[in-house]
Amino acid sequence: MTDLEKQLENRFPELEVLKKRIVELNSLDLTTLSVSELENKINDYFPIINFGEVKWDRRYHLFRVRRNLNNLFDQPFESVKKIGLRLAKGAPFGRANNENQAVFYGSNEGDLALFESCQNLHEFQRFEPQNFTMGIWKVKKNEKLRLVPIIDSSLAQKNRPDIQKASVSGDKLINEQLASEKVKKGSKLISNFFAEQFAKSEIKSPNDYKISSFFSDYIKRVNDMSRIKFDGVLYPSVAHKYRAENIALFPESIDKLEFIKCLSITCYNFRFDEGKLTKGIIREGKLHGTGTLVWE
Repeated sequence: MTDLEKQLENRFPELEVLKKRIVELNSLDLTTLSVSELENKINDYFPIINFGEVKWDRRYHLFRVRRNLNNLFDQPFESVKKIGLRLAKGAPFGRANNENQAVFYGSNEGDLALFESCQNLHEFQRFEPQNFTMGIWKVKKNEKLRLVPIIDSSLAQKNRPDIQKASVSGDKLINEQLASEKVKKGSKLISNFFAEQFAKSEIKSPNDYKISSFFSDYIKRVNDMSRIKFDGVLYPSVAHKYRAENIALFPESIDKLEFIKCLSITCYNFRFDEGKLTKGIIREGKLHGTGTLVWE
């Protein structure tokens, strides 16, 4: 065991202690804790938080959807700004953002973006036509997005052999790099804890996102101290029953994306359990000037 590994071993709590801390964190009333109080507690309980990375290049597209104002048919938004990165002021906690913090949320599939936009619709609305503006971006040539993947949720792995495989590969890498069983198993427990937070489906208020948003913010703080910079977080979609991935991209990395086009779309019959919907593309919009959309 190297000197560095001995330091890690000494800093890591015993596994039983770590398990009790995770139980406690899962039982917290997050409405009563401020961001700083929660941050201090997690940092105290988890002296080390390990994570992996994946890279997206120009082959990857990012889809982002916004429901048309007043759900108007064939009246999509007229500027990229309206469907792009929203202002941070007044933003509630999200799965990967703190209060008043801007994050560019998108999906790796168009249908997934539609499911995400409609997950909060009333049951009866899911069978009525809903009208959207969908923006499509891709990673620019000669650019790469360095993303932190969230892969250790048992819920996500249940029907996703690819996520299971990625998790096993990550475990293998840790086993090759570390000698300490306590650090290996402890790192896995912590990774699983945060992954389950990202996979939570029972959301009663934005406060329920405080722990997953802590993780995203933690990656941003790592960026401040490290030569290697991460662009965001990649995690399985809860709205789409973990079938595909959402991305939370940090604002400073938006310039790595290239806008392709917009689509005016009408959808209905959202069957979330089956991952199916009915949709029709009404019009296509292209960028004109500094941000105006011209609809064909």
